[in-house]
Amino acid sequence: MATHIIMGTGPCSEEAVTEALRDALTDGDTIAVAWSGSPVPESLGAVYDYILDHNIDFVLFYTDEQKVHSDFREADHGIVQKVRNPNASLMKALDGNVLFLWNDEEEDLINFVFDTEPDAKVLELSNGLAPISVSENIPEVEIPAPVVEEEEDDYSYTREELETATAYVVKRYGERMGCEAKTKAGIIAELFPEDDAPATEEAPAVLPVAEEPAPPKEPSAELDSVIESGLLAGLDSVIASFFDHAPETPDTAMARLKLHEARIWVTRVIEGR
Repeated sequence: MATHIIMGTGPCSEEAVTEALRDALTDGDTIAVAWSGSPVPESLGAVYDYILDHNIDFVLFYTDEQKVHSDFREADHGIVQKVRNPNASLMKALDGNVLFLWNDEEEDLINFVFDTEPDAKVLELSNGLAPISVSENIPEVEIPAPVVEEEEDDYSYTREELETATAYVVKRYGERMGCEAKTKAGIIAELFPEDDAPATEEAPAVLPVAEEPAPPKEPSAELDSVIESGLLAGLDSVIASFFDHAPETPDTAMARLKLHEARIWVTRVIEGR
């Protein structure tokens, strides 16, 4: 059994949050989370709903000026506690994983986590529990595929690696590369502008002008000589000899049919039909 903490207010759909929490929690685990105040972000609203709907043991921190929903105050499977600094209280309660809802505007929050607990295991709740780890300010991403090893000073990420990395890793990499963009999508677009350029229009293909068919040739004197020379009779003799010695197979029957068809067409051409 462990106490996992939820931090951040980044956007994430209810379905994604529910699926990630189902994978992150085991029986008997506790969730510690701060009350967001009003309005409640969709992602945190999904967390609150999951805690109440599944009777997850919880600790909910809030400040003096906030009013916590009665559903939490009346729940018998959790504690609602007023504190001065919810984030500091969350870190003190941590003995499991940090489940982080990434928000580009809350970068200081992830730094606070690692400054407070350098060895904390941080999983991005808004990105399928992708791990976020920091060692001496060098980000490392652990994802199934592609695997991004610990970043070195001269290491360059591909576009595909950056797209599967967490927003935190992309932003730190963008800073090292001197990018002006501050968001994950903006940094990737700035580093790989050629991939986002519109495709050039190809010149329309020039279709060849169809040539008029040549007029049919009249039967020539050469064809008359073919008839006179008895070439067709010789052809008949060769065909007959072939089939006298050929084995009786389906291929032989097909050959016989095609040869007879060929002789018919030869005869038509010679006779000018």
